[in-house]
Amino acid sequence: MVLRTVWDGAPFTASDVIATTGLTRSTVLGMCDELVQRGWITELADARSAGTYQKGRPARRYAFAAEAGYVVGVDAGWHRIAATVADLGGSPRGAAEASLGEEDTNPALRRETVLAVLERALTDAGVAREEVLAIVAGVPAPTDAAGTSPRGHEFWERMNPGLTDALSEQARIVEVENDANLAAVAEGAVGGGTGLQSFGVLLSGERFGSGLIVDGTLLRGRSGGAGELRLLDLVAGVGGPEGLGGLRSPGDGARGDHEQDRPTRLSAAARRHDRPGRRACVRRRPQWRPPRHRHRGPAG
Repeated sequence: MVLRTVWDGAPFTASDVIATTGLTRSTVLGMCDELVQRGWITELADARSAGTYQKGRPARRYAFAAEAGYVVGVDAGWHRIAATVADLGGSPRGAAEASLGEEDTNPALRRETVLAVLERALTDAGVAREEVLAIVAGVPAPTDAAGTSPRGHEFWERMNPGLTDALSEQARIVEVENDANLAAVAEGAVGGGTGLQSFGVLLSGERFGSGLIVDGTLLRGRSGGAGELRLLDLVAGVGGPEGLGGLRSPGDGARGDHEQDRPTRLSAAARRHDRPGRRACVRRRPQWRPPRHRHRGPAG
């Protein structure tokens, strides 16, 4: 409880924690001493030394130790693998990325690329593997609570080729989760969903995905498929869950050396008034309209 209260990193005193938690002074001081010993918080100069002392005994001051450990976020997308290392205060310390082409469909290659990008990000951050407390990887595939994607679907198996096992030796905590679900959790923590108990997030890229929060809990459904939008195959005028990638036709002329930045290149082409790029970005599909109902007047 004390650690959660001081996690924002601002210097604090025992009185600040008491006011927030309702714990007794002796309990708070004892827990602060233990957290200092464990390296989770550091003791600062007292109020007199800091220039905030007024009268009475100067208060002991503490601060959350953001460098007590590190976390890594991995975006294991369709064509781009990226990793960012951050301290416990959320400040980025290092990053790395790599590209995968359309022909790179080997599951072993994807696992190796994820591990290689992770290692480069740690090197960029100057962080040893032993200092990493948790790794969270987002994948464009449904996952269950164990980070496993359903079998029997070639694309899902290729996007998540046993990444939980591959990363298990890299950190104490490993979470492999659907990328739209992670977006929903993030929105609930620091974004537009803050303070809301139930909401949905639509992730729009080359494909559409969604994450659902219901009563403050991430909704998974069977095998993690609650937010999957394959049902769009059945919606007239939509045709499927493909996003910008589905709007681009082979003759649009916007293809480059790499497919992973297709949406970015399409948007850039539209800003240059490139006709194929504009056509791909502004193309609209037929809108579904509800059937009209005849309204009869009163009987008689």
